[in-house]
Amino acid sequence: MSGALRCPVGALWQPPAGFAGLCRQLLDSRLDEATLRLAPSCVAAVTWRGSVVAVRATGQPRMDGARTGPGTVYRIASMSKSFLAATALSLRDEGILDLDRPAAELLPGLDAARYGIGVADGVAFDATLDELLCNRSGISEDNPWGDEHLAESREWMAGQLAAGLRLSTFPGTTYQYSNLGVSQIGRAIEAVTGRPVDEAIRERIPRSPRALLDPPGGRSLSR
Repeated sequence: MSGALRCPVGALWQPPAGFAGLCRQLLDSRLDEATLRLAPSCVAAVTWRGSVVAVRATGQPRMDGARTGPGTVYRIASMSKSFLAATALSLRDEGILDLDRPAAELLPGLDAARYGIGVADGVAFDATLDELLCNRSGISEDNPWGDEHLAESREWMAGQLAAGLRLSTFPGTTYQYSNLGVSQIGRAIEAVTGRPVDEAIRERIPRSPRALLDPPGGRSLSR
């Protein structure tokens, strides 16, 4: 076609001339002062075919004088649950983890959970691993309680379970976002693989970000 743009084979693997400069201008215009006041720290980047061509880093992630840089790692919070769920489903597909199994059969302490306030014995916890994974186990929503106890040890968490959880509804009936409930899937993965959950995730999702599983100065998912 007359006047058509002609690109040699492989040319599209390289960014067009001036593309990086244009991206830097775009980042500067989008991350104006009003936008940057919304958060203490920010990193934004533009990539081309998997390579970073422009990056803008501002602020202090911990408000301690240390500046944000292109390699700053942020806590991604509940996005890590996607890696946990993908690993659980992979184990299910291989017949290693039965998500229809009653969770209390595999996870010590959950058998102490009961539904029924003011009832001496209550109704025993019979939720499946699938119901834990889908936030339909009857364990109540625990925000912001979950955020306030991120650094607790396994022993502390085991003590909470052994003391007996009080369910807010019967398993399988209501969706309630439970950090505590989903975290039990990590325990189930460890029980059937005999390995720390972060190792199991890395093995089954090879491209999962290492910074997610071993954050600098932080705790791994096996904590």
